Amino acid sequence: MSGSTPASCRSPHSAGRTRPGCEAADALRQEARVLDLIHQVNTRRRDAGLDITDRIFLTLPGADSDLLEHQDWIAAETLARSITVGDTLSLIKAT
Repeated sequence: MSGSTPASCRSPHSAGRTRPGCEAADALRQEARVLDLIHQVNTRRRDAGLDITDRIFLTLPGADSDLLEHQDWIAAETLARSITVGDTLSLIKAT
């Protein structure tokens, strides 16, 4: 989704311009993706049997690399010591 503008946001009369309100909609879509990612990570933490205070090293899939814009938020919500980009979503308990 990063870098693409939905057809409903493209202005039919001005090449390269978007309709008013579409920037806000894009920001909301990205925020929803961040919240979904946080949920996925915390579900994996629970399924791995991690304690609520355990820190992790988090790897995001390349398709979610645009979410690194919110790295501090993601790290705070998932207790990630570091966030890197790799092939798949994964987490490792930090020691």
